[in-house]
Amino acid sequence: MQREAKVLNALRALEAVDTSTLVKSVYDDVPESKHPIALRSLVAHLRKLEADGVAGEAGGVWRLL
Repeated sequence: MQREAKVLNALRALEAVDTSTLVKSVYDDVPESKHPIALRSLVAHLRKLEADGVAGEAGGVWRLL
């Protein structure tokens, strides 16, 4: 839940953002060498938010709805 809150906060702050930028913001507490793994978790969070009708993606750019 804390990570999902970070995803939401980052989407609010960055407005429209790609996953490579978003992972750096949301996983700032994780070594950059682990970001490829963190990206999988981020995408899962984003897909959950998409299913909930909170966020959406178009052309590789995510934003809050």
